[in-house]
Amino acid sequence: MIYFDQSATTQPYPEVISSYSEAAGRFFANPASLHPLGTEAEQVTEQAKEKIARQFNLENYDILSVSGATEANNMVLQGAAQMYKNRGDHIVTTVLEHASVYETAKRLESEGFRVTFVSPDDDGTISAEKVINEITDQTILVSVIHVSHELGTILPVEEIGRKIKDYPKARFHVDHVQGACKLPINIEKSGIDYVSLSPHKLHGLKGSGLLFKRKSALLKPQMNGGGQQGANRPGTENTAGLAAAAKALRISEENRGAYVNDIRRLNEYLSSELAKIPGVEINSPENRSPFILNVSVPGMKAEAIVQSLAKKDIYISTKSACSSNDIHAPSRILAEAGFEHKRASSALRLSMSYKNSMDEVCEVIQAMNRVVSEMKEVKNS
Repeated sequence: MIYFDQSATTQPYPEVISSYSEAAGRFFANPASLHPLGTEAEQVTEQAKEKIARQFNLENYDILSVSGATEANNMVLQGAAQMYKNRGDHIVTTVLEHASVYETAKRLESEGFRVTFVSPDDDGTISAEKVINEITDQTILVSVIHVSHELGTILPVEEIGRKIKDYPKARFHVDHVQGACKLPINIEKSGIDYVSLSPHKLHGLKGSGLLFKRKSALLKPQMNGGGQQGANRPGTENTAGLAAAAKALRISEENRGAYVNDIRRLNEYLSSELAKIPGVEINSPENRSPFILNVSVPGMKAEAIVQSLAKKDIYISTKSACSSNDIHAPSRILAEAGFEHKRASSALRLSMSYKNSMDEVCEVIQAMNRVVSEMKEVKNS
């Protein structure tokens, strides 16, 4: 099996599964309970948060345990907009955002907030200046994805954050899902107020997300029911999930230096060789994450290519797994980024992790060549 859908989810580290199993078995009590078993569970919960805080230098942040980055993104956009609406009614974001940000921003727009969606330049990138230029004296929130989950575009979130400091009304949120422990950023020094993470993208477990919230940044709670986590996210905290998340993040950070340059070489070779296949177009910009490559074969159905490769035990994806359920619809992100309909409709995402190798890349290239050639012959027959 060759798995090139690592941006959708990853295979958990064995150590992560062990950490979860141990914590779930030994520290099963509710961490909010006052008896000794609850106290033990609370200690494990807080220890996990302390480990994460040290890793990301989050002395001035609260770490909130959530179900995933989709929930974290919703919490920030809705919670910050509602909390700070007395300051203004304007939100700045980009067309490259994950659906959990983009669709929430659209909902806020329908509720009366004004939202500016910044588009990429012709080279596929978005400069810090382009984002900052949209900020007004009514802007209360700027939300920018660090690494586009479909195109792999790297956005200059650190530079944006430093410049947002000149606009005291505006809070800054970064969707760091595809960048965490791959392309690290200095959260504190960059003036970022909220950060969303999803450990299952980093060989952690599904159902356990993280939201880093600067202590001075407020959110209106989106749920009622208890005072857990400073009332920001009521409900029983996921002790085992936090322990597993801390382990996944630590291992990923420790391993990053050993494989990130290798992944970059794999990505560059994959891009150069796929571009040689007649009909294949590279969509990802040069300034992209080494873990993601987006390509199109205009005139061919992306889902047909995905299924043909799957028959060869090679697994890639079309759009983000969190996109529209209509598999025939063009990628919203590519369409809004300026790609023509045929390219946006035939987009394919190949995403890698440390588990992938050059041998696998070569096999994917050969398989893509065969599949595209075979589909052209059928189409022309």
